[in-house]
Amino acid sequence: RGGRIGELLRLTSIIEFLENQKNKFSIYSKETAIMFHSKYKFEPDIFQFLHRDKMLKTILKNKDCKDEKIIERATQITKKVNDKMTSEEEQRNLCRETSVLAKDYIDYLMKNVEDPKSCQFEYGIDMVLTKEKVLENKDFFNELFKKHGIDYTI
Repeated sequence: RGGRIGELLRLTSIIEFLENQKNKFSIYSKETAIMFHSKYKFEPDIFQFLHRDKMLKTILKNKDCKDEKIIERATQITKKVNDKMTSEEEQRNLCRETSVLAKDYIDYLMKNVEDPKSCQFEYGIDMVLTKEKVLENKDFFNELFKKHGIDYTI
């Protein structure tokens, strides 16, 4: 802990990702690492119904860690998920909607909660980092490469 080894590993994986000219980098993030991966611009990429349901449960459970708008959105999605008339295609769309909500929840935690780790996730999720997101945040990554003495520039 504190040695920044995780950060170095993440940076080297981003270099490898770019050098291999990939368009997206998908990972499964354990519940204890979601905030860590979010710091490096990974975003939720929920496509399994079970993961969607667990994320909604997590968001709704810890009401101290979000604002009313996030709670309302999670409640609305949960109602649609539980509606027996919701088609499979709509259920898949709710996975994408939950991914957006999870990203907003993570952003809220990072900006508004003094200790985001106090609002732990209960389950891991799939996350993705796109080439576009890396290029959009190239200054952020280039600063980290410089900080660690890595001779690489995006």
